[in-house]
Amino acid sequence: MSNTRRRSFAIALSALLGAAFVAAPSQVSAQEPAPTAPASQQQITLARQAASEGLGAYRSGDFNKALDLFEQAKALYPSAQILRMRGYTLLALERWIPSVEAMEEALDSQTGALDEADRKDVSEQIAKAMMHIGSVTVTTQVAGAKLSIDDVPVADFPKDKPFRLLPGKHKFVLSAPEHTDAVEELDVEANKEVTIALEPKKVEAPPPPPPPPPPPPPPPPPKNLIPNQKMIGFIAAGAGLGLGLAGIAAGAASGYISANVARDVKIHEYVYGTNCARGNLEHCLLDREVVNADATDATTLRNLGIGLGVSGLVVGAGGLVLAIIAKPEPAKPADDAPAAKKAQATSVVKSLGCGPYGDVGLSCVGTF
Repeated sequence: MSNTRRRSFAIALSALLGAAFVAAPSQVSAQEPAPTAPASQQQITLARQAASEGLGAYRSGDFNKALDLFEQAKALYPSAQILRMRGYTLLALERWIPSVEAMEEALDSQTGALDEADRKDVSEQIAKAMMHIGSVTVTTQVAGAKLSIDDVPVADFPKDKPFRLLPGKHKFVLSAPEHTDAVEELDVEANKEVTIALEPKKVEAPPPPPPPPPPPPPPPPPKNLIPNQKMIGFIAAGAGLGLGLAGIAAGAASGYISANVARDVKIHEYVYGTNCARGNLEHCLLDREVVNADATDATTLRNLGIGLGVSGLVVGAGGLVLAIIAKPEPAKPADDAPAAKKAQATSVVKSLGCGPYGDVGLSCVGTF
């Protein structure tokens, strides 16, 4: 508690000095260049009032109220002393990283710049805060990479200064176009500085797709069962028709002879009776043999007609089927042999002339 009070007293004294500085801005303007947007006298007065109230809140231990008042004073007139008091208040609230940033801002401020004693005190307070902060430097060789820490994008990357983080586990993700993310989880320790190198790996372009397979070959043209199938089919159909006509003719002849045999049998029985009962026995037997021979011929012609008819039907139907199912056949290449022979013969005898030659007869002259 005594250390806190002593620190509070020192801070309060610094705040009083800062307030005194605010009350005399004309002396600073004679020593320092004017800010880009100089504060008006009214703003400076209001800033002094807010800083004084902030000092009172700080003395009473109400650091949150003090911080709010110092924020108001900073908005009106951000002098180095006001920035310093804001940093000290953040330090008292154990907001380590914002306190370091505020105190560094006080060291860099040229509005009522701190003297050497104040700068030394601020540096000591920064060192105390850094005892609770870890520092991490991130490096990479990939241009244009983007860093996020604990899923929060970092705007100012890359940078020369390390990142300040509270102790504990932190996740670092480095992303780059056409690269895989480089991820590392680090257990940050207080008052220690480490350097990590994150190198996203370039994504290899996928290989081009293989060419499409060639189309399947066209199916072979349908083939006939036999060469010249259509012609052979028509020939077979014609042959079958011929056999059928021959069978009809044989059947007609068989019928004609059968009719004659029946007539001859009646005549034979009329002349010779049954079993040659009348007339000359020898003539009867001979006549019977002639009639039987005609009957045999009629039977043979009948069987032949049936066979020819059936054969003609089979052959004709088969030929007709072959002709119907026949496929067009490719044209045969023209036979160049006759033309070649003709050309050869023409080239052998180029010119020839013959005529009478005196009394000896005929004389021929030519070019070969």
